[in-house]
Amino acid sequence: MTTTSAAAASPSIDVAVVVDTRNMHGATGQVLGIPNLPSMASVKSALSLYDMNVVDAAFGVATDAGGRSTPRRDAALQRNDAYARSLEASGARVLRGMLQDWNQADVPMQEKKVDVLCAVEVVKLAIQIAIKQSTCRAIVVLSADKDLAPAIDMARQELDVPVYAAAARSVHQREGSWILLGEDAVRQLGGPPSNTALLGEARRTALALEYLSPNPSPWVCHIAANGQKTMRSVGSALSGVMQGGGTMPGTNPLYCVGIDTSELFPRAILSTAPATGGQVLSGRVHRRKNVEEVTVQVPGISKNLTVKTPVGYPVPQADVLLVEDSRNPSRHIYVGTVAQSPGLAASNIGLVTLIGKTRKGDGYASLEGTPDKVIVKLPLEEVDTAIPGDRFAVVLAERLNNSQRLTWAVSSKLPKR
Repeated sequence: MTTTSAAAASPSIDVAVVVDTRNMHGATGQVLGIPNLPSMASVKSALSLYDMNVVDAAFGVATDAGGRSTPRRDAALQRNDAYARSLEASGARVLRGMLQDWNQADVPMQEKKVDVLCAVEVVKLAIQIAIKQSTCRAIVVLSADKDLAPAIDMARQELDVPVYAAAARSVHQREGSWILLGEDAVRQLGGPPSNTALLGEARRTALALEYLSPNPSPWVCHIAANGQKTMRSVGSALSGVMQGGGTMPGTNPLYCVGIDTSELFPRAILSTAPATGGQVLSGRVHRRKNVEEVTVQVPGISKNLTVKTPVGYPVPQADVLLVEDSRNPSRHIYVGTVAQSPGLAASNIGLVTLIGKTRKGDGYASLEGTPDKVIVKLPLEEVDTAIPGDRFAVVLAERLNNSQRLTWAVSSKLPKR
């Protein structure tokens, strides 16, 4: 399912959006491998995939000084203020919080008031919608932060205003309406990349192939804007760390001897000598277990491994690499796809309209913008209540024996047109 619904070209559901910018900065890094800040245009583009038209947006940004002055905090405030002004110039509103630095290298800076401002904004928008002062039909909160849940619940329960918690992970496990952002949505949300680096699943695949290669590749020491040093592969700009820590000056031929999982997106572990062994496993995806997990068959292991994955990737029968979690050896982390399943490409977001139910209780739906019909694994909270005409965002899970396509819902029920 690589066709995007026709609704995405002309979204029909007017929504107001509240954006936790720091949270979304982290989400783009987790999904794509390179973090980026959302803009007014990128938020509109991402939510258009869900047939949503953004008519009002408020972005939470830490622009005010909190605590003592430090070089790190002051430099960040300058960047944040410039970012806030660019948002305002594009027609967005900015919720200005504070940034505080404890002046300890291993302690990240902290935002103050941003979450509270975002929560207050949700309630204010919900009141405007409830009393018909706004033409919006729903609110979208771009954040995985549970601290915003009380405001979302209040808007939903007390004011009867639909509020969707939207993020790349975890929001589907909470009460209320939600949207899981697939890679194509996160790509839109992060805006155009600042360089030619591979992103998302393509970046994972390049890393997996780098590990499998018997030959060294050129890597160069990269110094980020905050002064942090990492190794970057020449060409694809993969991230890596030297075995044992540190970096090497200049450009050097290095081997990928392992996979580092200490950060949100996997990185190469590099050495001047080839690998002699490790905890990286090769396997084949058996099936999608749920919207965030697949089961993987690994030679020599009798029981299939359950592995958490990005939304929509990888698809069944794809060959993949896994690595043992250094903090929990019984858990395995998805590195990337080595070879795709024949005839089954990974999936973009699609929109479906429910036609009926199957005997198993799954949805039977039309894929909007196409003549195709698909089976839909409905959200657990919608299995008993979903009716014909209900709409969901979906991604492809697998192709069944009768060539019917099975999809997984990546949203709760969307507003009707």
